[in-house]
Amino acid sequence: MEENSKQPRIHKLPNPLKDSSVATFFLIVNPGLETQARIEAERYLGATRIDEAVGGIQFDSTWGAVRLGQPKLRIATRVLVRVDQFGARDFQKLFRKVSNLPWEEWLKPKVGLSVRAASSASRLRIKSGIEESVVDAFKKSFKAPPPRPTQEVMCLVRVDDDICTVSLDLSGELLHKRGSHTDVGTAPLRETWAASIVNRVFEIASEDEEIKSVFTKKWQWIEPMAGTAVFLREALTLASSMKPATKAPGLKNADASDADPKREFAIDLVYKFERDENLKPASFKVSKTDPSAVLAKLSSAVIVDRDKAQLKRAEKALAGATESAAKKLIAQIEMTYLAGESVSLKTLKLENTELPRVVLVNPPWGTRLKGPDATDTPEGQTRLMAKVEKDWEPALVAIVFPRIAGKAAKVPKGWIEHKGLEFRAGGIPVQARLFTVPGRVEV
Repeated sequence: MEENSKQPRIHKLPNPLKDSSVATFFLIVNPGLETQARIEAERYLGATRIDEAVGGIQFDSTWGAVRLGQPKLRIATRVLVRVDQFGARDFQKLFRKVSNLPWEEWLKPKVGLSVRAASSASRLRIKSGIEESVVDAFKKSFKAPPPRPTQEVMCLVRVDDDICTVSLDLSGELLHKRGSHTDVGTAPLRETWAASIVNRVFEIASEDEEIKSVFTKKWQWIEPMAGTAVFLREALTLASSMKPATKAPGLKNADASDADPKREFAIDLVYKFERDENLKPASFKVSKTDPSAVLAKLSSAVIVDRDKAQLKRAEKALAGATESAAKKLIAQIEMTYLAGESVSLKTLKLENTELPRVVLVNPPWGTRLKGPDATDTPEGQTRLMAKVEKDWEPALVAIVFPRIAGKAAKVPKGWIEHKGLEFRAGGIPVQARLFTVPGRVEV
């Protein structure tokens, strides 16, 4: 998990620190998801002066806007705040600069640093030396010897071309750990990746008038090979995140309708700052994509997996939604959970089976899970797409495939491909392919 080597200029972290303080922040994201992360930064964090790079988004905002907005992020894996940026060609200057920072004013008592360093094209090449120098300088910055730390905040130090940027973590655990569930089953798709795919589905559902017309009336959600139904879970949390917060999400003043109360963030746990109790959330940037409007017409969902234990995990995870908007959506959806290998539209006894269907599939990739459904060959991907077409007659399809070189998989007749997503999941190159079927996108 590294930031891009280019380091635009930053605002140094002010002292004292207040909700109104302007600072520079950085969203760490999986390479390939930067554009979606930028949209979230604008929508939820009040981001300005944005610099988009491989693996991250740097931007300016206020401490309070980021504090309120962080629980709504679905794409980023971590939020950092830039602390300082300076030239450093030797360890002596690095030590002096870091030791002069007002750590004692920023951090609560008994908070220590866990330092991770990276270096490129710099005289300071030894990462362990950078880390030791920063830890020693941090301890020296205190007026009296600091007490033994009971918790730590991660400090990232990057030196590029002898320019050192010091950043602090505001997230704690990685942001894909939403806090609402822990039992994820076998080889799960990380929530941040699932959220990106769901976002793209709603973008397609909103960008074309013909496609958009489908979602002005009732429609169905189909999730074969569902595991714990991560796609539907992320769709519901996306709808919740579009709801403006009424209170700042903190340990004492959190509003359970706005953020998951089970999740705690480092920004609340380890920092000293002046809260603005009347703080308002950042204004949403107007977008043509309105997932809330699309989801409002979702009438039924079919969650399918051959493993009954996985289905129980999915049902538990969906029933455990804490956000009020997600609860409201779940209440309006006719949920069907089915286990087996031969489940299809024809075997179901559901009403309104003629409704448009959105099908989202995360099949075994072959590299993590083996089996007859593995999709690490063109033939395996062709078979799966043909099966989706035969079993579910979809109007809109999203399928996650491992990227493979050579012969391309054969797409079912009539499917039209839209711009998808490419990223790395657990080191595996992955592509999310998205399609619409014209004959089934008519009201």
